[in-house]
Amino acid sequence: MLLIALSPVRCAARIPYSRKVPFLVKRLNRCGKSDYEKALATYTWVARNIRYDTRALWDTSYFATTDPEGVLKKRKTVCEGYANLMVHLLRKMGIVAYVIVGTAKNYSDLKHPINAGGHAWVVFYSEAKGRWVLADPTWGSGYVSKDSRRFYPHFDLFYYDVSPKALIYTHYAEKIRWSRMDDLIPNLKAYRIWKGREITKEQFLAMPCPSERFIKKGFVFLGPDSSVLSPNFFGRYDLEMRGPKGYVFYVKPLGKRLRQPLHYLWVDTLPSDTLTYRIHILWPDTGLYVVEVWMKDLKTKREDLAFTKYFSSRTSYWIQDMDYPYGEGFVKVYDRFYRMGAYLYGPINGYFLKGDTATLQLKVPGAKKVWAVSGGRRFPIRREKGDVFKGKFKAIGRSVTVWADGRLLLRYSVLER
Repeated sequence: MLLIALSPVRCAARIPYSRKVPFLVKRLNRCGKSDYEKALATYTWVARNIRYDTRALWDTSYFATTDPEGVLKKRKTVCEGYANLMVHLLRKMGIVAYVIVGTAKNYSDLKHPINAGGHAWVVFYSEAKGRWVLADPTWGSGYVSKDSRRFYPHFDLFYYDVSPKALIYTHYAEKIRWSRMDDLIPNLKAYRIWKGREITKEQFLAMPCPSERFIKKGFVFLGPDSSVLSPNFFGRYDLEMRGPKGYVFYVKPLGKRLRQPLHYLWVDTLPSDTLTYRIHILWPDTGLYVVEVWMKDLKTKREDLAFTKYFSSRTSYWIQDMDYPYGEGFVKVYDRFYRMGAYLYGPINGYFLKGDTATLQLKVPGAKKVWAVSGGRRFPIRREKGDVFKGKFKAIGRSVTVWADGRLLLRYSVLER
């Protein structure tokens, strides 16, 4: 059976390991009809067959082999060697390809700070697609654990033909290697665009660093532009993103006074655009913090890390002295609230003083009755218009709970005066 009858990925997987470039070029050429498919096969073969040389990360006196012949001989290398080998094979097949040298943010191990360092990846021109294509065979091959100092193979197609809009969160292109003035070369400015404008390396380093899962699921970070966070006078800070429906979010502050069981997170799904999330965070105290924002898919119950860590130079930041709210922060929200597609207009604060009266307004699609309960007393929240309910309640017990058709949606705390 001809190899070309297989997909480029499956075809490349059947090619045995070899140190001979002519043999590899011949076999890879048969894995696709177009240059795009041949490049996909090359990316697959390199990522699946070459291991990361972890010694180069821990031994400063050691230099890994990066030339194509040396990489094939040792079968291990670093990012530069991955990129050099892929470009070398592509050029042997007549495909215009270059090594991009720049800076990357590495978040492969969540127990350690995110580091930014030198990196190399690939860009090639596909005549079949009529455009330049980005690929990172290093990140597509697996990951290195800083705990065990081992490389774990994990082939990932995400980093083949990865969108510049997605790659800019982790890769900053600085220059192209092995090019001449008369060569067909890409405009690197296109790979330094974030939110419609070209950013500097300093701005790239200050950007938030989302995880791979965040990017793969289609979330787009809307603001702020910097990961150095400055809460307002009341200790509140807002993050905004756009993404698919059906997720709830959690925040995990890492720093001092972590034993307090407070709720620091509130998420809005804007009524005018159900794909836009606003995450409001209350800081528990002044001091040095790292923040992790988690998202959970309501269908699968699986939790994913949306943003690994916000960071400045040391994956942390200093929160200046400020007045901050005491008590329970934001209202406690139960998963069924999101599953019902509900939206809370207010109040979103999580506590009331005993005896306070407040007006509750929320939207609960399909609900017949909504009410609040405090101190054993039931307060009806009447339908205002459509699925929007509005009414008053009084904080007279230890808490105020909000119900819709017998299902608990929200809980407020009541504090003694």
